[in-house]
Amino acid sequence: MSGDANAAAATSFLSRDLISTILLRLPAIVLRRLSLVCKEWRNIISDPIFIKTHMVEGPTAPTHTIVFVPSSEQYRAGNGFLFDERWRLAARFAVGASEAMVGTCNGLLCFHDGRRDLIKIVEPFTGDAIVLPVPTTDSPWKHDARSYCFGFDATARRYKIVHQVESYSFLNVFTLGEDKGWRTVSIPPCASVHGDLAYDGGTVYWSYNGYADMMYARFDLATEQIITPVKRCLANGRPITCHHPRWRDQPFVFLIRRFASESQDDYWPHDMNTMAIDTHGVIVPHGRHLPRPHALQRGHLLLQEANGAVYAHKIMTTTIHELKIGWKKLLIDSDLGLTNHFFAPKNGQFVPVHSGGRSKTQQPVATASEDICTFAYTPTVSVAPLALYLGTHG
Repeated sequence: MSGDANAAAATSFLSRDLISTILLRLPAIVLRRLSLVCKEWRNIISDPIFIKTHMVEGPTAPTHTIVFVPSSEQYRAGNGFLFDERWRLAARFAVGASEAMVGTCNGLLCFHDGRRDLIKIVEPFTGDAIVLPVPTTDSPWKHDARSYCFGFDATARRYKIVHQVESYSFLNVFTLGEDKGWRTVSIPPCASVHGDLAYDGGTVYWSYNGYADMMYARFDLATEQIITPVKRCLANGRPITCHHPRWRDQPFVFLIRRFASESQDDYWPHDMNTMAIDTHGVIVPHGRHLPRPHALQRGHLLLQEANGAVYAHKIMTTTIHELKIGWKKLLIDSDLGLTNHFFAPKNGQFVPVHSGGRSKTQQPVATASEDICTFAYTPTVSVAPLALYLGTHG
């Protein structure tokens, strides 16, 4: 903090506009820290205009990870755990027993309540939330959280929820702060959705069955135009072989069916944060499991062990069809007992975990039977009303 204070003193002669321009280049988590340095910086960072501008022009690379453990019992809450830049447990949250996590975008969280047929958007630092009903489409897919996608249209500065109905020739779309109900967007008959949706950079992606092979389509949230097919950047989707020093005689092969980022050197995206992994037919040693949807993020491969524990394995090197991993960090322990007995002010609100998050009363746990999900995450810039982020703030 002393270094930040020195920086504040050194910039005291700069104009507010120039300081604002400099701060816009910094990640949200850094801005949260800098807002504590001095009153001037706090006023700039908490300004609604600055917050809205940062959503469009600021860095978007995720700095945190959320591990979500859904409820496995009727009256047991779903649990979420937030890990910071150093993979330390920073906060946790709880949601209803019937809620599953859809995704994150610009620091907001999106949930699907299968029992009440609702979609919920939460600002997790304040707990503010809005709810909307699921589509009226006569399809069982509206009850499945994996059929929804949460994204941001930077052109209109509006958040949108996209719902896919497998084998149907349309998408359901809802624009928060604008639409009164769900709209339908037609899909070319040849590009009906097959599998889950993936979001990145204002675009939703999905796979579909081509004439001879799996193809990929994209839906631009700004224009609401569908483009098919999308060029494959990952060597025709061939399997990726993963190597670990201790897995010499245990093959580990997985497929990357699609990813929602531009590629680097024609095969790996720059940060691997939004790669959607299809785990069908993969070979994983000792019953390990690749958590969806973001098993590859922040330079690590996330794996769930057979006993339920989740580790982040540091990626050492990559080649066109090979991934070498080494150092690993324990994120979620195996089953040591229930952890639902903690005070959560609001459903979906972050509750800070202090002292490294390793006290017995706050130890995160999971069981091998639970379908754990992992999400790359970027915090919101500053504490502000949810309406501001949704574009309905006066």
